[in-house]
Amino acid sequence: MIATRRAFLGMAAAGAAFRPAMAAEAYALLGPKQIAILRGTSASLRGSLTRWADRHLDAASKARASVHVEGGIAGRGDYDASAEALRELSAIRELALASALGNEAYAAKAAMLLARWLEIYRPNFNPIDETGFENLFVAWDALPEAAQAPHAARYIEFARGFAQGYLDRLPGLRGNTAINNWHSHRVKIMTLAAFATGDIHLIGEVRAAFEAHLARTLIPDGPTNDFAERDAIHYVVYNLLPLCTACLAAKSHGQDWYATRAANGATIAGSLDWTLPYATGEKTHAEFERSKVRFDFERRNAGVAGFKGDFEPAKARDLFVVAARLDPRYWPIARKLQPGNIWYDAPFPRPAG
Repeated sequence: MIATRRAFLGMAAAGAAFRPAMAAEAYALLGPKQIAILRGTSASLRGSLTRWADRHLDAASKARASVHVEGGIAGRGDYDASAEALRELSAIRELALASALGNEAYAAKAAMLLARWLEIYRPNFNPIDETGFENLFVAWDALPEAAQAPHAARYIEFARGFAQGYLDRLPGLRGNTAINNWHSHRVKIMTLAAFATGDIHLIGEVRAAFEAHLARTLIPDGPTNDFAERDAIHYVVYNLLPLCTACLAAKSHGQDWYATRAANGATIAGSLDWTLPYATGEKTHAEFERSKVRFDFERRNAGVAGFKGDFEPAKARDLFVVAARLDPRYWPIARKLQPGNIWYDAPFPRPAG
């Protein structure tokens, strides 16, 4: 299976070049440097982090064995219950970030909720359903070692299962979801999970998947391939954000994935630059008018926000908040769209000015 997967990813030509020279530290996104910065953050941010966490101290677990939100609409089927469960992953992240400041109550609550997911959740390897598990991996990074210890073996098994499970399915992928925003979310999940294990061979295979994907999903000096299918800046943003998150995880491990130039000459920076005028408001775009996907019109007819009218620059907020941590050229737009973002500002502070 590994040989088949490597052939699929084109690793035969590159071989060990994708592998870090030394064993990676086992964390997904927040390493010792980020945790130290978080612990020394300003009084204002510390207060905000604790206020976030306080909202969740009495919460009951919402962990589920499965979730399904892809293709769903609020009020239909299992969508609402799954979405509510996935929101708990953000709550766990908030508790864990605050626990890094030394509060044992936050650590205990975050560990209890997180452990419940480790116990019962079984991945379905649908990246749209599971993209929110980014928050679980970040939460683990922020937990103090004493809170991690009782669950450490299960967590590594869980992270490895995510990374390996997605990798094992790559050769069988077909159609647009093998090359569009779906696959960018796969790559993000695989990246965080692989780095969480510290396994350099797993990380190397995920990096190969990342590099192979860029040539399939990015148009040189243009948008992502979603734009031709969906006619929406929304989906360009939805594709680029997970790629930037993967790059930020790599950066925290001392690897520069952001500078990768794909086989077709495309770069993430080139696609961000194409998107930037829509984020500043310099350009406008009527969203989904010529989409080829029926579901986009079902959501428009159901009144789902963002599926009718011009692209709203605020929708690019999270993308450029992350992109600015990779490329300082994007700090002006990040500041304009999001003057403050507690979760990023605490471990990845903004430069002065």
